[in-house]
Amino acid sequence: MVKLNLNKIARYCLIAFWVIIVVAKLFRIAEIYYPAILIGLMGLLIGDDTYRVGFCLMLVPNIRIFDALGFTYAVNVMMIMPLIAKIIMDRKVNTTALAHTLILMTLELAHILYQQAYQNLLPNMAALVLLYYVESILLDRNTKINFPEITRKFAFGSIFSAVLFFVINFRVIDMRIYLQGYRYTGYASEPNYYSLYICLTIAMIFIIRQHKVRDYVYIGLLMFIEMFTLSKMALLTLLVIIFFVALKTVLNGFSYRTRFLKRFLVILIGAGIVFSKQIIDLLSNTIIRFREHNGTAIDLDSITTLRSSLMTFYFNQLISDPFLILFGYGLQYNEVIGRGLSHNTFLDILLSWGIPGILLFFSIFFTIIRRLISNCPERIGVDHFFPMFILTLTFFALSCLSASMFWWVILAAFLPLKGIVYEGQNAVLVGDSTGIQRRKIRLRVRRVTH
Repeated sequence: MVKLNLNKIARYCLIAFWVIIVVAKLFRIAEIYYPAILIGLMGLLIGDDTYRVGFCLMLVPNIRIFDALGFTYAVNVMMIMPLIAKIIMDRKVNTTALAHTLILMTLELAHILYQQAYQNLLPNMAALVLLYYVESILLDRNTKINFPEITRKFAFGSIFSAVLFFVINFRVIDMRIYLQGYRYTGYASEPNYYSLYICLTIAMIFIIRQHKVRDYVYIGLLMFIEMFTLSKMALLTLLVIIFFVALKTVLNGFSYRTRFLKRFLVILIGAGIVFSKQIIDLLSNTIIRFREHNGTAIDLDSITTLRSSLMTFYFNQLISDPFLILFGYGLQYNEVIGRGLSHNTFLDILLSWGIPGILLFFSIFFTIIRRLISNCPERIGVDHFFPMFILTLTFFALSCLSASMFWWVILAAFLPLKGIVYEGQNAVLVGDSTGIQRRKIRLRVRRVTH
């Protein structure tokens, strides 16, 4: 009797899904989106945890890929499917993850009922239900994750979003427009969110130990695409990443990173020579965005694109309104206050659920970190926390809480701590302080004499 390799079939589903998407976009055939969705859902149901997480992280930068269908939330539906698959496969409930999810759901439901904003019920509950999946994946020591494979899928998704967007709009895109300040979004719907995905992916690739050729290609392409987003946050984040990698390389005595850095520098120098004029123009536009905003004088508010005034406004609201700081106004707090999002994820949490929400949020973070450290058979290094640090840095400039990708990018940032996967019965891939390392398992048999 032949045993089916479900994960291999799932990978074929993944290839078929993206091929159909490309054909549908190129020839504008909306009807064939439906088989693409069905094939993607089948792959998510039969694939393993590494496949499901990787597939969904590929979807994150392509959140608006189905807009032409009129089914805007198709990607969101697919991203909830791993939760259903995990419940079916595990046949058990993670009580810690369930408790955290139910508490936040109760807080949000109370706000919806109090404000009678029933139109927000379904999207807000759906935004929170993924917390259970993320926690159950990270807390369950029996769930094995291949960190390099997932990272490469995430990188492919970000590049695919940009390339397909450019190909589809090639006839109407004038590159001079981009060099004059137009911001590239791909299918991620918003340039700053797109920058977040790219920066997080680059940070994840840097900490893989055994790099492949495509890793160098991915980093080069991601950095090139990043320039066209003209994101000030992304530029600062990239500088932090480069500084961190350079510092670690020096401290490690130019050990295993030497070959990686040489190849990476060759790519950067080559790109710099070929695209020198475009790079200078893009950097000039980015510097201009730091210096002024709509012709106003240079100050903190113009440099942060009005973010500082928004955060100041919301801090004043918190101080003057005891109800707001104690209980919040729910995920749609901006509709109640009427001033837009705060552009700070931690402020989002405080404005949405008050002090109980922010305390629970940090409790969830510390619970995950403590459990991952206790479950990891190897020493935890600084590298493991680097994507988490990059994500936290971007949270200070973006409102991510109510976005579809929120819990997925949190899962991605924790993956280096979780990056353990078993292969067969004789070898194990174990996440060490620099990524993934192969180790052999040997059994010792003791002879007993009678």
